[in-house]
Formats: sequence, C-alpha cells, structure tokens
Amino acid sequence: MKNVWGVTFEPGYYFTDTTLGYVKIGYQRGDISAHGAILGGDLGYADVSSGSVGALTLGVGMKQLITSNIYLGLEISNTQYGSENLQGTYNDNSGSHAIPSEYISKSDIEKTSGIVTIGYKF
Repeated sequence: MKNVWGVTFEPGYYFTDTTLGYVKIGYQRGDISAHGAILGGDLGYADVSSGSVGALTLGVGMKQLITSNIYLGLEISNTQYGSENLQGTYNDNSGSHAIPSEYISKSDIEKTSGIVTIGYKF
C-alpha cells in the first residue's frame, strides 16, 4: 500500500483521575498495486493496479498517568480495507493487453495494530 492517509476520532472517558479509556473510530484510504507473473496461465509478466481502497478503523485504548505529567498508553486497533478487483495489463511479444477476467483477483487487506506509548501531559 502507498499514499495511505486517514482521520480518526477518539472519544474517551476518565474512569479515575489518572485513567482514561477511549474508543477509536476512523477512516483510512490508500493505493494498492501488484506486479508479477500471472499464475495458472501463460500470459507472462503483469502490471496490475486498482487505484484506491477505503477502510474503517476501530479500536480501544487506555492511558494511565504514572507521574503527574507522564502517561503510559496501550491501544489496539483493526483496519479492514474494502475488497477491490485487481485489474491491469500484461505484456507479451505482441504488445500490451488487458488481463482476462478469469485471472482477475480481489484485494483482501486487513491490519491489526498494537501500540504502546509514553507521553507528556501539559
């Protein structure tokens, strides 16, 4: 994936004066592409690109003050990108051609992240 960008919203709740819990809701978008040989056929090298795919990000986290200004944070989130048909062209001795539909596949990208942070509260 390239050119990934996103926005998140993190509403939180203070369980105690030093413990903050929050949920993470967001949207990400990025460009996907694939390159290589087409398996199952004699079509040769392919340059496959599908453009952009969007994703919903969901997560939960916690921040705990360990001194009056320093906190430790833990977060886990999951981003599941939409399924996109991968289409493109392949090259052989007679030139460049569209990839036949029987060789087209779908993208299936999912990302789960765990984050540990140390921060300063102003």
